[in-house]
Amino acid sequence: MTSNKNIIRLVFFLLILFIIPFVFEYVGINFGAPLGVRYFYLKEFLPQIFGLPLVILLLWVIFIYIGYSLTNSIFTYFFKENYNEILKKNLNIIFLSLLDGFIVLTFDIFIDPVAVKFGLWRWENFFFSYFGVPIGNFVGWYIIATTTTLFLRSLDLIFSFEINKKCLNSIPYVYIFIEFILFFISFFLHSIDLAFMSLIICSPINIIILIKLFERVKN
Repeated sequence: MTSNKNIIRLVFFLLILFIIPFVFEYVGINFGAPLGVRYFYLKEFLPQIFGLPLVILLLWVIFIYIGYSLTNSIFTYFFKENYNEILKKNLNIIFLSLLDGFIVLTFDIFIDPVAVKFGLWRWENFFFSYFGVPIGNFVGWYIIATTTTLFLRSLDLIFSFEINKKCLNSIPYVYIFIEFILFFISFFLHSIDLAFMSLIICSPINIIILIKLFERVKN
């Protein structure tokens, strides 16, 4: 019975991870992103599903899952055995989803400026930007990630899901590894300014992770 319950949750979990970002992206490329920003993907950026490059959808799935898992890892470290109780309260789920969104956003501040520089997509109707990327894009990323993980966490609440300890222990290393790669990509393919500015924005998450990892090694 428990096995069937976990399978059902996994199916819904994956559907949420794929469908919600896809819907938001589809609306964005056809009707515009937050703050009135319009954007278009390069037609040669293949393969595509309804005008959305498949790799973009896969990145959404990967980054949102990492954001969701890293938040779980951070809060489990601080609250230990009480974390599952935290997950059972609606207001806490909202707060956790907001942090999920910020973690996902820390990937985009590296990626988007490099992608725009190489013409993978272009933007219209914007005034304020971060290395050529409109602020509306980052607002959009935050909304998509937060909304998606809010559904994921609500699903966890419905199914009384227990957090996977192996994932909790490994996900900080995954996050640091990916950020390390994105830092060097932005450094060599865009500018030193982008690389270090993005790293500074990520610093609150990095500091928490490093404290967590230092304590683990110490113990």
